[in-house]
Amino acid sequence: MRVKIKFTPNTQPVPIQNYSLINSYIHKCLGSNNPFHDKHGNYNISSIQGGKRINTTKFLNFENGGFICISALGDDLKIIDLIIKGMVENLEFDFGMKFNGVEFMQDKFINGVNNFLTLSPILIKEKRLNQKDKHWTIKDPEFEDVLTKRTINKLLRINPNLNLKNFKITIPIRHSNKVKDVLVKNVINHSSQCPVDIMCSKEVAEILYNVGLGQSTNSGFGCIYKAESHLQYRKYNKIEVLQSV
Repeated sequence: MRVKIKFTPNTQPVPIQNYSLINSYIHKCLGSNNPFHDKHGNYNISSIQGGKRINTTKFLNFENGGFICISALGDDLKIIDLIIKGMVENLEFDFGMKFNGVEFMQDKFINGVNNFLTLSPILIKEKRLNQKDKHWTIKDPEFEDVLTKRTINKLLRINPNLNLKNFKITIPIRHSNKVKDVLVKNVINHSSQCPVDIMCSKEVAEILYNVGLGQSTNSGFGCIYKAESHLQYRKYNKIEVLQSV
């Protein structure tokens, strides 16, 4: 299940590096003693979408408003209701942006190759003893294999009975593929913005759509959507401000 959480246009410039702001707002909406804080769960929260860079500055403008997507699976579906309830009670996000309603999203999945695009980039980190963490990105020849193996492990933790015999992830070569450096809590995370083709059953495709790819999917990374739904995610129409806001 996925919802799009909408925000009104900003009145002040929004920093490009805003992941920590989003995470702080989500935790505020969930409450200080929520069961999801800093714990693994089968849900995915995207980065904020809809902003355009203000000239060559490190700030964004959300002229038509912005949004984040929240997806969840199984027992973690309740997080969506809790976040929405918390947003209604905490309308003010930041920089003049306010909670402005919810839209339910739907994508269609198939048995075979499902073509996905990344709404927020994929993060894969590997801790190494006495060395800096290794960030696997599309610049690494092994990226497809590493992402495939880690995704299989994630899927089997969710449901060990899934049929993953022919499961495979392929990264198509596109000029738009890029490595994004995302700052979270003073740590730079090298992540990958790219299309992702996944050979799998429609059941598996829907699971990955809801839980995301890679790591830190609860904190703004790894949100994917079907390529044929591109306009639902990337075409920003003028957002009508709700009367209650």
